[in-house]
Parts: sequence; C-alpha cells; structure tokens
Amino acid sequence: MRTLEHAETPGLGDKIELAKNPWVLSFNGKSLTDPSESGWAVKKDGGQFDQFTGATITPVLM
Repeated sequence: MRTLEHAETPGLGDKIELAKNPWVLSFNGKSLTDPSESGWAVKKDGGQFDQFTGATITPVLM
C-alpha cells in the first residue's frame, strides 16, 4: 500500500511520503497473520510497533 496524494496540513503527513521519511517501509513483510495477533500492539504492551494512530469521529447532530 502506498499513499499517492494527501491534503493534510503541511508537515503532518510527511511520514507517509517515502521521499521524506522511510517509516512506511517498516510494514514491509508484515501481514494480518505475521506478526501474530499479540504482535499487533505497541512495544510498551509487548507488541512490535512504536506507535499506532487512529482517526477521530465527530458526531453531527441533525
């Protein structure tokens, strides 16, 4: 998977651009079964990753 384009605030999306940061290459060789389920956690919890991020959901009242 590669990101082809993004419209994030300049600087915030830099880690997904291979030309600016090799971070995305840390997922080479990984799959849903490798690492095992317990490996898909942050290092402080015994997993293999430095950090995870998630999107937020903003509810809209109509």
